[in-house]
Amino acid sequence: MAKKSLMGLVVWLLVGANGVAQTAVVAADSSAAADNAVLYYLPKTELVVLAEAECTVQQNGPFYKYAERYLGVSDVVTAPTKTWRLKRVCVQAQPVRDEQKCYAVAVNKKTTAYYLQTTDDGVLVAVNAPTPTPDLQPQPTWPVAAEAADTVVTFDMAQLGEEALVASSVPKMAELAAKQIYQIRESRAALLAGDNETLPDGAALGVMLQRLDEAERELLALFVGKSVTYCRSAVYSIVPDKPVERDVLFRMSRFEGIVAADNLIGEPVYLSVTVPKQPTRRRAVGAEAPCGIVYNVPTEAVVELSDCVSVLAHAVVPMPQLGGVDCLPAMLFDGNATRVTLTEYGALKSISR
Repeated sequence: MAKKSLMGLVVWLLVGANGVAQTAVVAADSSAAADNAVLYYLPKTELVVLAEAECTVQQNGPFYKYAERYLGVSDVVTAPTKTWRLKRVCVQAQPVRDEQKCYAVAVNKKTTAYYLQTTDDGVLVAVNAPTPTPDLQPQPTWPVAAEAADTVVTFDMAQLGEEALVASSVPKMAELAAKQIYQIRESRAALLAGDNETLPDGAALGVMLQRLDEAERELLALFVGKSVTYCRSAVYSIVPDKPVERDVLFRMSRFEGIVAADNLIGEPVYLSVTVPKQPTRRRAVGAEAPCGIVYNVPTEAVVELSDCVSVLAHAVVPMPQLGGVDCLPAMLFDGNATRVTLTEYGALKSISR
């Protein structure tokens, strides 16, 4: 059909002399310039999938073996670990230009069909609109968690007193560190109870309590360990040209995070695009009566992201490439300023004079 576009334009321009419709809209080849014609495109749907994975890094403290003996704490990190989990999956749809749906409108003073308004990339949004139609609003984006600047877990040994730092063995250092923790707790209790002879004012008291909390937290970490959590994201863009059933989009590994679809170290995350209601068959452009403006007849598709257990994301979106096209009668634009507006997915939105 694309190869016949330029020849078709000539035919349409000539038939006007015989009293036939003057409006000429034919399928065109986007790579070829059409003389004395205006080109426009219809959109198709692109799916954008965001996958966000969360990593938790845990590191045992140097005194973890003595946590229960000196502090009575048994819930501690005993070995370094790094664990990933899939935090969320989101899917959005956005219209993009369909290179396969390019149409040429012949420039002819006896028709108004070539007064087109398009987006910056040539997608048709209106014909004969009284004022410039604004560009489509950009699709919203997701807030993506920033990755941690430092994912290495470290311990502040400087919080240990001089006696602990020069101790001859790790058990002795742990014992002295535990004594410091108990001393900090006693000091905090005394401040809060007002047992000290001289008490700082409100602001100074807050600063002192904050420093005591920080010191205790760092010393306690030497026994119970530390953890840091950060996120990484991956974005996938897919333009389905047919329904799909459980195609592997990516994989999620407990040890590596989000990995490629062919990396069998991870569990699969599937993409499914189904069309519950079959679209009505539409005639090919130019197959019967002369065509005016060609527009999309989208069908609705159900998009699901799932793993082996549950559905992770679900959306119902218009999918022009799985539907069809139709066109307004050519005679509507012969000398008439018929006004037409389309939706962002190229469907007929309104028509008036």
